[in-house]
Amino acid sequence: MPHPKAEHLVPVDDLMKTLVAENGAASQGHEYLGKVDGHWIAVPATVGSLTLPPCSRIDLFKEHVGLDLTKMYPAAAPPDKALADNWTWDFFLTAAEKCFKAGYPFGMPLGQTGDSVNWVGAVFAAYGAVLVDQEGNITVKSDATRQVLEWFKRLVQVLPPDVFAWDDASNNKWLISGKGR
Repeated sequence: MPHPKAEHLVPVDDLMKTLVAENGAASQGHEYLGKVDGHWIAVPATVGSLTLPPCSRIDLFKEHVGLDLTKMYPAAAPPDKALADNWTWDFFLTAAEKCFKAGYPFGMPLGQTGDSVNWVGAVFAAYGAVLVDQEGNITVKSDATRQVLEWFKRLVQVLPPDVFAWDDASNNKWLISGKGR
């Protein structure tokens, strides 16, 4: 969170130039978080930049969704392109509804924790919903935001009712408990 401290930080453009030359360009997210007025004020770090994909119960997906995740992403081969290309947020919602009906709701947190923010942010980005644009303008009132909120309105109906109070360990505990996907 370097932005509030930007006036007290020395730009690290020279260091970032070397790192980018050696490792490739930083992601747009890293640039958004690490730059102020076009200058790098922080070097991207692992903390806060993980993808943190959700885990799944392979057996429940096979039984209730009809999807063999090991066929979709085999351990020693490239992904099954047709299955992988079919994996969309709409398919995710359909899978969540099927698992809920079978008594195994998805355990996706919706609180104020890092896990919540990471996955919810990914959904917002997938729908093109941006709450604040690159210039700092509030852009929450948009068709994309309305669309993603409608999606979440459907999803919330098939999640455990306490997901709004979950911490970063809750979704892991849910998966381990055997109660959900």
